[in-house]
Amino acid sequence: MIHLGLPSFKSLLRKFLNKIFKLFTTNTSADNEFTNSLFKCTAELIRTFAVYSDLSETQIQTLVQIIKTNLDNFSTQASVFTCLRAVLYRKFESAELYDLMSSIQDMMVTSVQASTRQTCAALFVSFVLEYPMAQQRLDRHVQHLLKNVGYYSQEGRL
Repeated sequence: MIHLGLPSFKSLLRKFLNKIFKLFTTNTSADNEFTNSLFKCTAELIRTFAVYSDLSETQIQTLVQIIKTNLDNFSTQASVFTCLRAVLYRKFESAELYDLMSSIQDMMVTSVQASTRQTCAALFVSFVLEYPMAQQRLDRHVQHLLKNVGYYSQEGRL
């Protein structure tokens, strides 16, 4: 439906995303397949239609919170990363997103899964290179990376 090019679809984007956010909160049965579908749909909507002015600050904060909540669930992690990649692609900005990227930086080092570490590294590099940030925050990220060069696990050091 997203790619049909319906003229009213873009004008209804905020309402559509609000409905998806409600589905995220009402999906308490831990239906991972449904949650993956919601993340994939959200990612496609953001990638295809959304620009910064299309989403309210509250929607951006809500989406980042939903991503953060589902980040540690292995069965939804791939679709969560896809959604986060779409958010970073559109360069949405919020304080919560900067905090989320600190969690991504930690996962990049500590995750047991090699694919998760690689995906986190790609997301983090994209974030550091593309997003505006104060010198102090950039220094903290670099210090964190340097500190983890001495991480006890070789996989984490990589």
